[in-house]
Amino acid sequence: MSRVSRAPALRVVGMIAVGDGDTAALYWKLLHDEIRRRTNRRQSARIVAESLDWADFIDPRGDDGSFVRTRRRLTEAARRLVKQGAEGILLCGGPLHVHADAVRAALDEPVLHIAMATAEKLHSLQLGPAALLGPDRSTGEEKRWLAVLVEGGIRRTVHMSELDRTFVHDRLQRGLTAGTVTDELRAAFTRLSVDLKHGGARIIVLTRPELACALREEDSALPTLCAVQAHCEQVARFALEPESKLASAGG
Repeated sequence: MSRVSRAPALRVVGMIAVGDGDTAALYWKLLHDEIRRRTNRRQSARIVAESLDWADFIDPRGDDGSFVRTRRRLTEAARRLVKQGAEGILLCGGPLHVHADAVRAALDEPVLHIAMATAEKLHSLQLGPAALLGPDRSTGEEKRWLAVLVEGGIRRTVHMSELDRTFVHDRLQRGLTAGTVTDELRAAFTRLSVDLKHGGARIIVLTRPELACALREEDSALPTLCAVQAHCEQVARFALEPESKLASAGG
């Protein structure tokens, strides 16, 4: 009589999302898909989640303490998820990772960082210097991305011009989606990729899900990497490999 092999035990992932549900839905789908792919469709991800509203981070009195307040809200959410069984915290989307160190400092559990996941993926691809599309310089997001990439061994990156950076953020602020992408915008992305290639880049990292959903690799002069996909691959490994010690923000 044949013995049926037991499915591996999965770690529980605590997912925190802020704002509309599109980013959370993308993470949910990609993480489930990755777990099912790695287990031959025998299992799905074990997730506990907190969906927060941006309004929760805004003080009606209009003070300027939003940065501290955001860290506190995210830390409180992470603690609630740990009480529900989360063994690692997933912050959905690059902008939230500005606060990853503070969240990690308040927990015994790891915070799985999108930039570290990207560094691991870039190492495996070995294509050369990367250009980052999406991180916001004004909030410290770009600085934190670069710092974590260096921690992950990626020391060479190619920077966009101020004009190109303004163009990317202008499109993000307008709510870039696959349905809003015009031929003109695709042509602009092609020109941007050519400029980055001439500047020494060998791969473009799309750090925001909006960019990855809207911009096609066939319109680029360089290969593109979806950071959210790399993030979900990292989290899937964490969930499936209890003995692993994946790098995370702050420890």
